Amino acid sequence: MRFAVLLALFGLALAARQSSVSEQYYRSGREYRYQFNGHLSAGLPIPGEENSATRIQSLIRIQPENGDFMRLQMTKTRFATSEEDRVLSFENMNEVPVSEKVEKVLSLPIRFSYRHGMVGEIEFSTEEQTWSSNIKKAVVNMLQVNLVKKGMSEKNEYETEHDNDFFLSNERTLEGECEVAYTKIEKSEKEQQWTKSINFEKCSLRPEIVYGRRYAEECNECRERDEKFSSTVFFYNITGTPEEFLINSVELQSKHMFAPVTEQKQLITARITNRLELVYSGEQKEQIEAVRNSDKKENLLYNPEHEIAEEKFAQTGDEKYLRRIPNYVDQGEIIRQQLNRLSKQTEQIELESNHVHARLVKSLRFATEDNLSSIRSLVSQKSEVVQSLYWDALAIAGTKVTVSHLLEKINNKEISPMKASQLMKILAEVRIPSEQIAQELHRFCESDIVSRSAVLRQSCWLSYGSVLNGVCGQTKNVYGSEITETRKQCTRQMKEKYIRELIEKMNQAESRYEKVLFVKAIANAGIDTSVVELEKIIRNQEVEKTVRMQAIDALRRLRLSMPKKIQNVLMPVYRNHKETPGIRISALHMIMQTQPTSGVLDMIVRGLEKERSQQVRVYTWSTLKTLSESENPAEKEIRRRVSQSLASIPVEEQKYLESKHKTFNWFNMQSGATLNWATIFSNDSVLPKEITASLETVFGGEWNKYLAQIGLYQNNLDSVLSKLLQKVEETGLEQLVVRGKRSSSFFRPAEMLRSLVESLRISHRQVPAMSPIAMIYLRYKDQDYAFLPIDIDTLPEMIRRVARDGQLDLSEIEKVLTQAARFTVAGSAFFHETVRKVPSALGMPQVMTSKMPTVAQMNGEVKFDLEPLNSDKFTGLRLRVKAEPHVASTHVCKLELFTPIGGQGIKLLHGGRIQAPIDSEIEINWEKKLIVKATIKSPEQKRHIAHFMTRPVLFSREVTMDKQMRQYPEPREKTIQLRENRFPIHAFERQYFEQTGLKMTVSGHYRRPFTTAFTLGESIMMSSSSLPRMLSLKEVVAYMSFSGFEETEMDEPRLLNRFYEKETELFETEKNVEYEQEDKEPKSSQLQSQIRKVKSEGKAYKHRVHMKIHTVGGPKTQEAECEIRALCDERVRFCRLNLDASRSPIQGESRQWQLKSSAEWLYPEVPSTMKKMLESRREWNAMWTGKWGSEKQNEVTIRVQGEQSSEQKFWMKKAEREQSPLTSGGQASRAAQLNQYNIHATYEVTPETEFWMENVYSMFKTYYFFSAEVQPKQNKENRIQCQITLEPFTRQLFNVTVMSPKEKLVLELENQQTPFRLPAVNIGREFGRVQSVRHVVKAVERQTRPECIVKSKEIQTFDEVFYRTPVMECFSVLAKDCSENPDFAVLMRKVSKRGEEKMWKVISRENVIELEKKSEEMSVRVNGKEISEDKWEDFGISQRGEEKFFIDAEKVTVEFDGFQAKIQMSSLYKNKQCGLCGHYDGEKTNEFRRADNEETDDIEEFSRSYLSKDDECEVDEQEMTNKRNYKVLREETSSSEEISESLIELYSEAFQSREAHHRLGRREDRQVCFSQQAWNKCLKSKDNKTETKNVHFKCLTETTRSPRISSVFSQADISENLSDVEGLPSLAEPSPHSRFLPCVIPSLSLSQ
Repeated sequence: MRFAVLLALFGLALAARQSSVSEQYYRSGREYRYQFNGHLSAGLPIPGEENSATRIQSLIRIQPENGDFMRLQMTKTRFATSEEDRVLSFENMNEVPVSEKVEKVLSLPIRFSYRHGMVGEIEFSTEEQTWSSNIKKAVVNMLQVNLVKKGMSEKNEYETEHDNDFFLSNERTLEGECEVAYTKIEKSEKEQQWTKSINFEKCSLRPEIVYGRRYAEECNECRERDEKFSSTVFFYNITGTPEEFLINSVELQSKHMFAPVTEQKQLITARITNRLELVYSGEQKEQIEAVRNSDKKENLLYNPEHEIAEEKFAQTGDEKYLRRIPNYVDQGEIIRQQLNRLSKQTEQIELESNHVHARLVKSLRFATEDNLSSIRSLVSQKSEVVQSLYWDALAIAGTKVTVSHLLEKINNKEISPMKASQLMKILAEVRIPSEQIAQELHRFCESDIVSRSAVLRQSCWLSYGSVLNGVCGQTKNVYGSEITETRKQCTRQMKEKYIRELIEKMNQAESRYEKVLFVKAIANAGIDTSVVELEKIIRNQEVEKTVRMQAIDALRRLRLSMPKKIQNVLMPVYRNHKETPGIRISALHMIMQTQPTSGVLDMIVRGLEKERSQQVRVYTWSTLKTLSESENPAEKEIRRRVSQSLASIPVEEQKYLESKHKTFNWFNMQSGATLNWATIFSNDSVLPKEITASLETVFGGEWNKYLAQIGLYQNNLDSVLSKLLQKVEETGLEQLVVRGKRSSSFFRPAEMLRSLVESLRISHRQVPAMSPIAMIYLRYKDQDYAFLPIDIDTLPEMIRRVARDGQLDLSEIEKVLTQAARFTVAGSAFFHETVRKVPSALGMPQVMTSKMPTVAQMNGEVKFDLEPLNSDKFTGLRLRVKAEPHVASTHVCKLELFTPIGGQGIKLLHGGRIQAPIDSEIEINWEKKLIVKATIKSPEQKRHIAHFMTRPVLFSREVTMDKQMRQYPEPREKTIQLRENRFPIHAFERQYFEQTGLKMTVSGHYRRPFTTAFTLGESIMMSSSSLPRMLSLKEVVAYMSFSGFEETEMDEPRLLNRFYEKETELFETEKNVEYEQEDKEPKSSQLQSQIRKVKSEGKAYKHRVHMKIHTVGGPKTQEAECEIRALCDERVRFCRLNLDASRSPIQGESRQWQLKSSAEWLYPEVPSTMKKMLESRREWNAMWTGKWGSEKQNEVTIRVQGEQSSEQKFWMKKAEREQSPLTSGGQASRAAQLNQYNIHATYEVTPETEFWMENVYSMFKTYYFFSAEVQPKQNKENRIQCQITLEPFTRQLFNVTVMSPKEKLVLELENQQTPFRLPAVNIGREFGRVQSVRHVVKAVERQTRPECIVKSKEIQTFDEVFYRTPVMECFSVLAKDCSENPDFAVLMRKVSKRGEEKMWKVISRENVIELEKKSEEMSVRVNGKEISEDKWEDFGISQRGEEKFFIDAEKVTVEFDGFQAKIQMSSLYKNKQCGLCGHYDGEKTNEFRRADNEETDDIEEFSRSYLSKDDECEVDEQEMTNKRNYKVLREETSSSEEISESLIELYSEAFQSREAHHRLGRREDRQVCFSQQAWNKCLKSKDNKTETKNVHFKCLTETTRSPRISSVFSQADISENLSDVEGLPSLAEPSPHSRFLPCVIPSLSLSQ
């Protein structure tokens, strides 16, 4: 009976269920009920792990009306939470009770337009809240389906069957106005399944709010194309037709992934699953109430009213907006609580300090003026540290209320100017800038307190510009008001007003510093209307150059938003050859930042062909080359365009003192960083105009072009440097005699210099009068952060206090430095903060925050003492530093989901804390030798030095929406415990340095495998603890001493005497009889001869460096010691280096570890000519022995012999010419590079060392796997031989042969260039006598000096212009300091009319030196008196070789052989030189300046202006007026013709000597091109097999002076069917299946 009753009840229930859903389409007067379930969760993208989830369940009532309208009401709404990653039933979750007020608001009805499945206008009651309306929109959003294909954007071209359909349309949804894809599948005649997907990459409008991206630039190339970070998909079951239909069920699946660092790493995921299922359709039992006062109408788009209210309050400070924020809590009491908690945290900074400070900042962002006023007394009672952190928190909060309060405190002098300056820099990054905040800052910058502090004034105006950028600039921030309001926050009138004010300030500024300050403020603003005013400054050549360059730089913030406008402004400046190189280079730099099109790039590239400025040409080429090699994905497109344009121009050789641009890339996938380095030189200064280093990064698809930048700019500092060097030289000459005798009273060289100026009417070569300036600047996030000007306006007062009469006043210095300074500093910052607010498909906001709060504090004392005390001079100093820094920083990545019952979410915490006590003392003494001693004291008790941790945390907080709360609810937090079986925990603990008495413990735990980018649940602690006091470490002492240039007798070489001992067959190479002579003397005898010659010179200098570190206290003294001793002869041809080191035994050792090593090397005699170099073998020999170890010893002996390869000797023979010793010496210097190194090593090592050596050798073979040829071969045990051959011209290619005990390894790397020139020994360099540090500096400086070469009728100027001019019997001025107070002059004349002998005169401030060759001997006169050879050295005169004589007049040096000469001059005379050696300024276009400083194209007129006529000489007018004697020569037709002809002959010989092989050739546009590789010659046979090869060509230019190129070309086998190419082509050419025999060296030299 009971069973029958149950069966009957079940049947009735089933019948009722079937009847409840019997409707087929929506009809007016009927009611439709849906069960709605919405599930919102946040967690890690790891399946099976915990999530923070919220469920909303409601019964939705829908009643259609006549006229395509529907009423909707939510009833029986419930909420629940869980921490499971899967969707649970509501009963299995934790239900959260809902207040009556919340339920009442949710149950308010709405009315919306609904036609053919599309939702139109929605009407809400006046009582409706914004948060509840968005939830109801989420329900309505699920009912929207485009049944009639309204707004279809594409034809149905994807249709495959009659019952399937696909189309795209643009649609307004809850999450934005986006492209939507629809798919329809017909299940039956009246039943369809629809799928709808939102494409978030194609949205015209999204209610998404973004803060903290003001300085980032979008990088579309940096994103993974296939990765979807937002997706929403709907699944519909529908019955009926498009006109009459019924939605039976809807399921929505939405996912948002957030990547705070990179798109592949640190992902946090928010998932939404909504389901709407029809449970009843039928008769209306109760009609839904009408919407009351239905004037409140909205569309389906999410309403960001609450987010806008927060913004408006932050921008205006108006408290009415706070009342619109749900769950607003009065912040007064909360701020009090946070300040009290912060006070406790500052006693010792912990990771919790960051949390407290971040909470304080959050509270201050909602604080009112009354809240801040109420805590004034509380703040004043706190310590200075707490007050400092509170001021920082006010600045970081960055609302109108906190900014006004902070500026008031500064005006009231409650905050020091230095601290105020730091706060201004924080305000530069205010999160939500506004017009009101900008006005507050402007008023403050105009105040008296700011005008009295230069540091505060600079910070204020720079920050004002940055705030203007947030208000009116082009940024990636998206504000809520921009979504709902059509009016922009900043109008054009506002922009013009801001720029006009700053321009007026700049024009009113009296100093250069002030003008630069306001230009930088305009740069920080980055407002588009500023281009007009900046263009006026840039184009106005009357404006100071420094200001103009800053104006060009001020366009950087507009480089991507207005690229064409910037190009239009700067291209005329760049192409104007009358502009200075500095201005033009700055213009080019900015043009390239705009990522110009191919047309602009081609214009720049084509301009290089006619570019006259060497600095501009080299910098342009360097910049283009750098861009073409960029690895930055953000520069992918510009890299492609630059590479195409760059292919048509030749490589530009860069010199040391020339402008250049370099980059260093570190990129992994689509993220990474680039370090940029640039130097800009000009033609009026030897010092660089500007040096910059910048760091740009790409993370998370965002490009920070200038994340950080530091630069140095200077103008006219050469004048200061020249005076400084002159002062040092004058004071030093009183004590050090470097040139011997002074001139007598009746012979005055200075007067001769002045009379020479008067007689030739030489005009001063003076840089335009401009006060020197240097400026160091810092930029952060492309904003000028700070800059330090150093000029005549800012330095005098500071210098006057410590300098008197050109000397430092020690008493003033002591007063400043010896006062012990105790300090306590504290600060905090958000180094990174971004906020992204995105609506969820459930109508509830989800907020992603990434920030890095950091708190730091340091207490300490610094004391500085000068030693000895009470003395006129000091010889040492002592610095004592005792400090205890505390730093704590946490990177917080948080996703928070807001619901009517509160908020929940997930956050990833990556934190670190460092507490490293410092107690050290440094002593420096330089009385007799340099001694540095550092003492570091150890802590006396246990200290936690560092702590690093990372963990994911779930959190939730419950909030009641029906009343205003007085306390902020603390969230409940739970660390996610990853599953042990998937991510097992690994714990570790290590102890170090226990034997020293100071035990260092490192302990922690981590999980494996590591997740995407963070180690979940990782914690690492570093701590130090001392042993009992009797055994504890007290201090660590480090000592270093240096002594050098102690004169001693030359010692007998100890190693090189044994170089060939028992190894006579070493380094013997196969000779090529064609160009290598047979040595009459064996190598060992040659080496011994060189050793004897060096030893016979007798004089040498020794140097010593001693370093030692040891512990004081502890169970046992631990020490390590190193001593380096060096001995070199005074010409640095022979050197010996001894290195002895030792340390105390460490764990596992019982004996002291020791190293004893010795090295010697010997340079051969410097060859003076190419002929002498060819006459004998010139080798560089070096030998090193080392023995090291503890219980077991390792012993290694290495011999190295550097020589020239056969190919280089071949070139030397062909390039040698019978010319004067001087000019062939220049060629000898180029040929003196040793490019082949034979290395022989014998060893007896421990098994551990041998294992390490084998690993290194294996890595080397693996790296060059595809180029290596390994041949098994049994060689001698414990011996390695190696030969390294460098390509001698570029030194970027090399071959290696290694003979190990078991194999032979051959590497031929002719196709793998190194990115830099490999170092090589040059036996042609001569430093002269090196007897002190001064001589070393002098020798290095002379390596960079420009040189002028004067031949019989040709002159090569300092700027490398070659021209022909006759030499007369009257003196001609070749080189002269043409400044107002000249230092030197170099003159030359012919001795006789028909002879080629010359007489030289060098005039300095001290002496007049004359050289003349008489009867094959050199006559030397000083100050009119002939002097003997034994006194030459007193006046800087020496003989080098048999025929070369050298005059060293400090500022200028002359090498002379009686016929020709080489003049070298200090680079400091740039733009001050005059004479036949040209106008030295780095440019080749203005060399011919007459004595009156006027340019001319007439070389005769130029030469006459420097001709000094007197009664003792006669000018040969016939020779002087012969026009054939004057001509500008090209470089390849003058001195370098020798090399070109040698190369041509080299190739001719190469072709003749390789009959079995040929080189492909072609002639085009006066260029003869040869293939880089030799190829087997194809014989005429039908059986030949061919294949296609790529042949690389290099070209030589034909000139009238090198006709032999054609003959070489005729000897090559020419391929007639080669395709036309440009630049350096690769051509397809048939070749046989045999291995080609490359002729490496000739082909590579041809590339020159």
